[in-house]
Amino acid sequence: MTKHDKDDVAATVDHLIAVAGMTVTPEERDYFVRAYPILRASLRHLRLPEARDAEPALMYPADNRR
Repeated sequence: MTKHDKDDVAATVDHLIAVAGMTVTPEERDYFVRAYPILRASLRHLRLPEARDAEPALMYPADNRR
């Protein structure tokens, strides 16, 4: 990660903290700055691009008749 990337991550974390109205210690902020790229990469794997336009599957019948 380059210095520029680290600055971008820190700015993003600072923005998210401000938007959430949180007050964090410097240690907590440092943790969030270190953890953010890892969490972001993990979240990227939760969404499957090929499933974006798929219809949702029913998990139970719409009516109660059996």
